[in-house]
Amino acid sequence: MIERLNNQYKKVIIDKWKDEVVYQQRMLFDLASELHQLGYYDKEVWMLIFKTTSEKSRINNTHDFDLILNIMHEVNALPELKGKA
Repeated sequence: MIERLNNQYKKVIIDKWKDEVVYQQRMLFDLASELHQLGYYDKEVWMLIFKTTSEKSRINNTHDFDLILNIMHEVNALPELKGKA
């Protein structure tokens, strides 16, 4: 599954980022949640997620921001993931 994400979907995610994710918080947080559940920690994709989250000027749902914060903590705490996202 990870190989398919890298080979087929990563380019689509990055190409459509501005149109589909930047202005739609629900899409951003759902994508982050799904990628985390799949164990997909591509540095480029996760940096876009973290950057977009940090640039939000309005918080629609604090639960979603808590989700991203918890993922950040989890990624930073696990040695096998350190430096991947």
